[in-house]
Amino acid sequence: EIEWQPLLKLLDQARLTLPLGFRYRDALPAAVALRIERNLLSNAVRHANTIAAHQELAAVLRAQNIPFLFLKGLTHFPYFCQDLRYRQQYDMDLYCPLESAGRACNAIARLGYQPLDRGKQARTDHLPVHIRKTGWRWRDDYYDPDMPLNVEIHFRLWDESMEMFRVTDAHKFWSRREERTVGPLAVPALASKDAIDRKSTRLNSSH
Repeated sequence: EIEWQPLLKLLDQARLTLPLGFRYRDALPAAVALRIERNLLSNAVRHANTIAAHQELAAVLRAQNIPFLFLKGLTHFPYFCQDLRYRQQYDMDLYCPLESAGRACNAIARLGYQPLDRGKQARTDHLPVHIRKTGWRWRDDYYDPDMPLNVEIHFRLWDESMEMFRVTDAHKFWSRREERTVGPLAVPALASKDAIDRKSTRLNSSH
């Protein structure tokens, strides 16, 4: 059992704890299975909070006629996970055309999201990370239901300089967007072929 403790920490960091419990629950030591079951219950609350946060963001953007779509996260279901309860999510990624990105920032500010200064330059394809400053502090729990979600507003769907190769039809991603339904949530997202293309080229992505 002692050997499992450092392993579980590594699995938490790699976002593999819940899939491990899903696939090998019956083969795990009782104490480990119980720990993962507690994580699963906490993550189920986080998942409900994530759905609600997506609905809130979508509502405020639609109310102001700001064009957008959601990237990664919930929209990867069912292509990259069998059950969203077993998937950890810590941020919400939006795409807005460049001319609308500033308006989107102002819109989510009304919901309490503020830019987070991490002391380094933001990536070239999205604006600074936004978060609600609730006073939450890290408690060594990757499944903490009180952990706030970040928001990243992307204004570019493909960054050739970062990805190191060209996608010839990236300019068509926006026009091919589709409505995606995830539980009670119905939001615009990338077409399935474009979501798969983007994911498959970022093998080290945590999303």
